[in-house]
Amino acid sequence: MQIQALLLTWAACTMAQSYDVDFQIYPNQNCQGGGSTEILANAVTKSPFFPDQRSIKVYSIRNGKHLVLYKGGSQTGAAQRFYDSVECVNGDWLSYGVYNGGP
Repeated sequence: MQIQALLLTWAACTMAQSYDVDFQIYPNQNCQGGGSTEILANAVTKSPFFPDQRSIKVYSIRNGKHLVLYKGGSQTGAAQRFYDSVECVNGDWLSYGVYNGGP
């Protein structure tokens, strides 16, 4: 049983490390409550959120990429950029993009 658990943990870590960005979004403030979604993405990825998301944890950003969260749908409106991991940030976002280039 312990070997199976270790293999599953290793597989999950290996899979997450093959993506440029690994983050978790929440429909509630303070990265709490149900309904969260973990997103693994490579550059260039663009997608809407439904419903709008109210907080985010960024686990990792690699390979010189960055994550942008937008207040509007279809990557429009005010933008908040992330270049490194963050514990929890509150906001109100309707879409995101993962892009090449750092700060």
